[in-house]
Amino acid sequence: MQGATNNVLTFVLNPDVPIPAGDSITIAGLSNAATADSSTLAVGGAAATEFSSQGDWSQGTGTLVLTVDAMGAGLSAATAYSVTITLENAA
Repeated sequence: MQGATNNVLTFVLNPDVPIPAGDSITIAGLSNAATADSSTLAVGGAAATEFSSQGDWSQGTGTLVLTVDAMGAGLSAATAYSVTITLENAA
């Protein structure tokens, strides 16, 4: 899309309880983005590998689902995990 601009969004997740490998975290309310649905939306940031460097993005609902890497140890409680995604602005 010509002239489209992107927003890089940073989320810092700091769970109160451990989150086991294979469990998911849903971030909702990301409305008005033009980025098409993607089950492999690129996830960056220091903790990207904790989520296999990808997330499941739904444009229609404005939700991002991050699944904790099944091969990892899971997320520890009281630890900050920083991830970024890029979404295209709606026209």
